[in-house]
Amino acid sequence: MLYGRINKKEAIDIRIAICDDEPITLNLVRNLIYDEMKNNELEFEDISVYETGRSLLEEYSKLPFDVIFLDIRIPDINGFEIAERLRDISSKTFIIFITTESGLVFNAFDFQPFHFIRKLPSDQLEMQLKSVVKKLSRHIRQNDSLILDLPYNEKTSVCVRDILYISSEKNYLNYHLNDSQIRVRGKISETEDKFAVYDFVRIHNRIIVNMKNISVIDYPNYEIKLKNGEIMNIGRIYKKELHEKYTLYLRTLR
Repeated sequence: MLYGRINKKEAIDIRIAICDDEPITLNLVRNLIYDEMKNNELEFEDISVYETGRSLLEEYSKLPFDVIFLDIRIPDINGFEIAERLRDISSKTFIIFITTESGLVFNAFDFQPFHFIRKLPSDQLEMQLKSVVKKLSRHIRQNDSLILDLPYNEKTSVCVRDILYISSEKNYLNYHLNDSQIRVRGKISETEDKFAVYDFVRIHNRIIVNMKNISVIDYPNYEIKLKNGEIMNIGRIYKKELHEKYTLYLRTLR
């Protein structure tokens, strides 16, 4: 078991690209994404725009983007072929297809798209982008890393998505990972507030859980089953709040 305290969160700017051969759509999408990324308080580099698939692939081969909004119908190389080449380089990029033809959606699943956006009038397009960026922000934040100061001036980092839950024990907090624990000084109430942005929820007076790692909630029996198979009890006073927050969480992922 490691001992330490949370020092800071690594700040990593998200690299975003848009590829569309229609300049009007390209600029509209760029401006909308820019506003929504700011609204969701996500750190990102300036959004790169490309009107051809070749120019996007050339830049991507040098340094992959984290998020790509990709038109399916591009004259030089179609979006599916671009996506296939992107996946040959990296499987971690979030690909959001932009299309006017909903019938093409089923052909895109081989490329593990994060979402689809239909080309609609600007007001409807804005609503779609708001929903997608909000959903995207939840996934991106789960990739944040926490830096821990350990004894003897050593440091380690923990990815948020690897934290199953956090439990309190007197003046200490135990961060439960899949294969280890990290012990830090802290209070569960303060930690609950800080981790709300990462979709952690209180299930007990001494436990907050990463909703990403919840498998099943058995409300009648006041139990939660995590994805690693571990079963935990729900405190009766936290059942209602858990239900509300987890229901909202699931809705934002659709």
